[in-house]
Amino acid sequence: MEIVSYSEARKHGLMYYFTGKSCVNGHIAKRRSCCGNCIECVVAYKNRHPEKNRIRVQKWRDENPERARRTAREGQKKYCKTTKGQLRKFCRRASTRLSYGKSYKSQRSLLDYTPEQFEDHLIRNTEFSSIAEAMMSNYHLDHIVPISYISDIIKDEDLQFRVAMDLKNLRLIPAKVNFEKKNKINTSEIQIIISYLFNKYNINV
Repeated sequence: MEIVSYSEARKHGLMYYFTGKSCVNGHIAKRRSCCGNCIECVVAYKNRHPEKNRIRVQKWRDENPERARRTAREGQKKYCKTTKGQLRKFCRRASTRLSYGKSYKSQRSLLDYTPEQFEDHLIRNTEFSSIAEAMMSNYHLDHIVPISYISDIIKDEDLQFRVAMDLKNLRLIPAKVNFEKKNKINTSEIQIIISYLFNKYNINV
């Protein structure tokens, strides 16, 4: 991690600085520019006193509603660009189209891959370094076997979601190509994926 002094962080408006030296509790970690607190000490305190932290945060939100809303929006934007945020977004979209009402935690439990494996699968053999970068370049997440077909053939809701979000059924393609593809299933490529998914999940049609 690059050494950044407190004065440099303040001068450039950075949230954190890093000295490379340990704090009083022995942590070698970034520190907050606003107060000098070690972030590992802050996390440890929050974990020891969750109720005190909840009350403190709520009090700050009540006293600073506009700033709280702005901070939440900025945090959401940053999260949506992360690997975990991208997976959550696409799970939500798939569940909406399937009318699948379970929580994201329940949805994640049905998937046999991690957010990192999800991103690695999608950007492999592409010029992109992340899913967010692909989205910025007007690419879409394509369900090779269309969700409409999956919901018509499969009646179990959990199974619908698992098949729709199976890695073999997902790829990144240009938006124009996705719009032209629509819900077609009459290509040999799609038939191969259908056969694979139906065998994997023991689906009889």
